[in-house]
Amino acid sequence: MFDTVEIAPSVLSANLIDLGSDLKAIEEGKAAYVHVDVMDGHFVPNLSMGVPLIKQLRKATDLLLDVHLMIDNPLVQIPWYISAGADIITVHLEAFENASQVNRALKMINDAGLKAGLAIKPKTEYSDVLEYLDDLYMVLVMSVE
Repeated sequence: MFDTVEIAPSVLSANLIDLGSDLKAIEEGKAAYVHVDVMDGHFVPNLSMGVPLIKQLRKATDLLLDVHLMIDNPLVQIPWYISAGADIITVHLEAFENASQVNRALKMINDAGLKAGLAIKPKTEYSDVLEYLDDLYMVLVMSVE
């Protein structure tokens, strides 16, 4: 069914004091992407990386930057991550009030020439994603709330 398996190690668990070494290991391991979890402390209780790190990663690697936005206001922030150098931007279905907003976000990402992803939390019905499939590069099904 699948030709290859692509690995996207997350820098969330990287040594941020020596991120260059971890990035080199990701490249040497032939990973397809570098996954960056962006958490705002509101949509999810944790706080993590943001635009400044994406900009630095973009300068440091040619690997695809897979940016997973776990944030409350993706329509405001998507342009920031486009400008920062993301290649893939994944937003959460649950972060939007309605389908129109989801469509605006996916259009923003796709119109910028990036790949769009849509994530869902475990309690969200998979069928809620179906209407967006034509505009998606990937669907990320979370294993934790």
